[in-house]
Amino acid sequence: MTRRELLVLLGVSPLYASGLGDGPCATAVSAITIASKDEPGPRMAVSGQVFLPDGKTPAVGVIMFAWHTDAKGLYSDDGSVFHPRLRGWMKTDGQGRYEYRTIRPAPYPGHTNPAHVHVQFWGPGIATQFAQELNFSDDALIKPEDRRRSAELGRFAFVRPAELRNGVLYVTADYRLHGEAPFGNALFGVEPCHVKITVP
Repeated sequence: MTRRELLVLLGVSPLYASGLGDGPCATAVSAITIASKDEPGPRMAVSGQVFLPDGKTPAVGVIMFAWHTDAKGLYSDDGSVFHPRLRGWMKTDGQGRYEYRTIRPAPYPGHTNPAHVHVQFWGPGIATQFAQELNFSDDALIKPEDRRRSAELGRFAFVRPAELRNGVLYVTADYRLHGEAPFGNALFGVEPCHVKITVP
């Protein structure tokens, strides 16, 4: 059994990244393109700021990993959820800002989950963590209780409107990191960066 498998089995939380990592993390910048111009689906640009747990201090130089389904609601051509095709790594800038350009994802086929974008964060001293999935306010699949829970978060709401301009859907989404947050077993963002995961 590998160390990772043992940590997952034990449900150890939080896990800390001892560094930003190499691979795609070494070349990560604050603004990226996830979906090529040939990718089917409505074009979308998501941007915002990432803050430390106080909700005021920008989280500078933190890795942000985002992934989502395609226009058919699938993560990969073979149906695997652990090898997402539409994914990307960013490194927040001096004001904690980020931007990614992609397509608007579709819901899982045959399911009632709303369309969403997954996001993870990590960095030195930052617990490797999920953020709440980004949802879209015009999605009829969003449950009323989730809309209420999102509204209570104010600036950090996860149900966000999309404004159509020149054929592109623009979404603003700000995030607040947590001091200690569970990571779970989805390590496919961290692994390509060869990040060493430590337990405090």
